[in-house]
Amino acid sequence: LFLLVSIVQAQDSENRILLGLFTPHWDNFEYLNGKVKEIHYQSYHISDNEGETVKGEPFTDKEAEYEEIRRAWSLYFDRGGNMICTKLKINDNNIQSAVIHLVDNRIENIYWIRNDSLLYTIDVIYDKQGNVETYWKASQDIKFNKGRHYALDKNGHVIKSDFYYPPDTIFYTEEFSRYPDGTIKEKKGIDTHGKLQHHYTGFKYNDHGLFEYNDIELLNYKDPEYPDIVAKYEYDDNDNWVKRIHPEWMMIERKIVYYE
Repeated sequence: LFLLVSIVQAQDSENRILLGLFTPHWDNFEYLNGKVKEIHYQSYHISDNEGETVKGEPFTDKEAEYEEIRRAWSLYFDRGGNMICTKLKINDNNIQSAVIHLVDNRIENIYWIRNDSLLYTIDVIYDKQGNVETYWKASQDIKFNKGRHYALDKNGHVIKSDFYYPPDTIFYTEEFSRYPDGTIKEKKGIDTHGKLQHHYTGFKYNDHGLFEYNDIELLNYKDPEYPDIVAKYEYDDNDNWVKRIHPEWMMIERKIVYYE
């Protein structure tokens, strides 16, 4: 499992924080308003009852298909807007936590824990060319394996992400082209043989800068029959979204707790 945590940059002058690499919004960054203390994500199956959205059973982690925004994350922040801990619920008997070590408000190490036992450690390495490497180490093994490589543009947005099998075999790559404001314009998923597996175009965003819609040109090597679904949002008093609804398919609820 590629369990993602975050590099979160505090912006106290504007009283908001950026959710980017490696939050559930690592590919499609997002800003949060206010002094956020905690965020809790849960996705649900939904149905329609005479025009009203009816919430059904929660998505399992398997049903989420490792799409980060659909998974049951909890994110925890200090008063400066830095992520200090994250949790991921795989199922009722498997909740994993990450303790985050920061240096100058930047993540350097991540320690994943379950039931008070260390599962593995992630070291995060930055270079001057705008690349970020993650190296994974099992608690019983001193050898590090490369987990993921990110290439970033000058604004810190991901333009390419390579996923690795240990120690250094790329099994999947995602490539992004972006609009001038950094939002996604086009996204490609490329398999280990260099063949195009997924292709998404025509990304649209609402007046809050949030994802609304995209065209799917290729899904798992096939031209899909896919409905035109436009994501709709509900917001809290700080103008942060707390519900993201994909009609007749899915709802993501996000509980946000603020510092007083």
